[in-house]
Amino acid sequence: MGTAGHVDHGKTALIKALTNFDCDTHKDEKQRGITIHLGFTHLDLPNGNSIGIIDVPGHKDFINTMISGASTIDFVLFTIAANSSIMPQTREHLHIMELLGIKNGIIALTKSDTVDEEILELVELEINEFVTGTFLENAPIIRTSVKDSSGIGDLLKEINQIAERVEQRSIGCFFRMYIDRIFTMPGFGTIINGSVLQGRAAKGTPLYLLPGTKELRIRKMEHHGKEVDEVVSGQRASLNVVGLDIQDFQRGMLVSERVIKPSKMLDAKITLFEHERTFGTWNHDLFLMGTFEDQVRLHLLDKDNMQGGEAGLVQIHLDKACFPIYGDSFIIRSTSGDVTLGGGKILDTYPLHHKKRTIKVVQHLQSIAEGGLSAFLAAEVRKQPNAVSLKYLAEISNTPEQELRNIVHTSFPKDVETREINNEVLLITASKMDEIKDKITKIITKHHKDNPLIKKGKTFEELSSLLNLNNEFDNAILGIILKEMSNEGILNKIEGTFALQRKAVKLSDEEINRIQKVDKFIINSDMKVPLMNDIKDFAQTKGITQKELHDIINYLVENKKIVTIEGSFIHTEIIEKAKKVLITHFKKHDTLILADFRDNLQANRKICLLLLSYFDDRGWTIRKGDYRILSEKGKELLR
Repeated sequence: MGTAGHVDHGKTALIKALTNFDCDTHKDEKQRGITIHLGFTHLDLPNGNSIGIIDVPGHKDFINTMISGASTIDFVLFTIAANSSIMPQTREHLHIMELLGIKNGIIALTKSDTVDEEILELVELEINEFVTGTFLENAPIIRTSVKDSSGIGDLLKEINQIAERVEQRSIGCFFRMYIDRIFTMPGFGTIINGSVLQGRAAKGTPLYLLPGTKELRIRKMEHHGKEVDEVVSGQRASLNVVGLDIQDFQRGMLVSERVIKPSKMLDAKITLFEHERTFGTWNHDLFLMGTFEDQVRLHLLDKDNMQGGEAGLVQIHLDKACFPIYGDSFIIRSTSGDVTLGGGKILDTYPLHHKKRTIKVVQHLQSIAEGGLSAFLAAEVRKQPNAVSLKYLAEISNTPEQELRNIVHTSFPKDVETREINNEVLLITASKMDEIKDKITKIITKHHKDNPLIKKGKTFEELSSLLNLNNEFDNAILGIILKEMSNEGILNKIEGTFALQRKAVKLSDEEINRIQKVDKFIINSDMKVPLMNDIKDFAQTKGITQKELHDIINYLVENKKIVTIEGSFIHTEIIEKAKKVLITHFKKHDTLILADFRDNLQANRKICLLLLSYFDDRGWTIRKGDYRILSEKGKELLR
């Protein structure tokens, strides 16, 4: 529960009457008689519930502090003094609560002992008119007085009832919390306080201090003054941490279970309060989100200007990096900090820079604003160059994967497709799937055109490199696409490569003649390994071009006429001849040395080394120093 209301309308006194705790604990607050800092306490209710309480300042000079406290409350105790009625910060606080998305509240008519019944009735009429159309429209109005404790019992009953109605804040998939208070305690070290935005943390949960990536360790944690084993979303938490020195702390820092990617540009939808200022295409404002503050430039996207009371789409350019999650609320104030102008919700945490306010950009953001989380996730999939994992979407939205699975299967747009591999759900747009398939077809078509004599196509690794699909999820999607194209009869897998389904290559008489000439030249080289330059010189004398020779060599290799061994070409007839010599030798001997193989084959040292390397690679022979023996696989050749 958080308090709200104009300065000196009795917020802190009312909390003291409810809890017997004075939230104004600072010396400057006692001297000035007003709340300046956030105050924290808790209230144990008769039904066993315990609610945290954030007491915020009401003075206009401390609205920024009020916003940082109000950002994490579930329902508001809205105070209006009977002897003052509606005042400037009464209106401002209500607007802020509306923009922060608070849905529940109680109105406490404080100082009701200071006026008569007629005035009380008149103020109640003013309040009813004031809250019409807001989340407080049906809120109970409780007359209270801290002097005679009248209405305090009724107020406790209402708090008890509303606490049971308030929905549990979304847990999310990881812990994050803005630090709103930090201090040191002798014997313990640094203590940080805050309201848990999302997630849960236990003593073993690693936390990162943002900005930066400093890792903190939780030594001890408390909730409402009692040591606990874990804290969860919506609770006030006091964490005794190791790894953070108080002098390293800056306002606006948060702790998170994950290292959130920083952002200095946000797309958002904002709503302006009723005021006289007109927003132009570009505006300089103060941006507040949680305890984070920054001077920003605000760029209108869907209109040229905005008046008070209007809503619109904007891109926010920050000077400092923030760590947002989709759907986070924020408030916009004047750069002087004296007027609250409006606020809104973040639609895209890592947008492209919208230099031009195109119709496409506006439609994209309108779809997210109207479609909620489902539309945001779909837009994120469309924005990525290839496939994204459900795990990635869970992290950027801080939403559990199971909840996202339900969204994907029930309310996702038809242009986004899902594929599951190794228990990982991958998402990609249908257009990107078609684009990758089209690129694969073009790559393999060109390959066949460049190599008309061979049947083999491109390997998975070659396609992955040419398509720039090199990470884990890209590889998974490529594998799925290749399988689908094979099942659809588009591709054919040949010797570990992907080729287009096509009729057998029919060679012309001229092509056959050129192939036979090169084949015969390599055979005639016999036990002398032909150098590539020798083959090129021979081809030139026969009128065979370099391109034609390249195709012929590939054709001979694919059709197992020649074998490539360590960059040299040896005809399979020569290999068969050498294989017979090898078998004959091992029928009489247990070992083979190079000199014996060379003499038996009557060949030079180079080709013998290449052939023995080939036999080793085939697993027929095993090298033992200067000699070789037959492997178990090689012994089968003797049978």
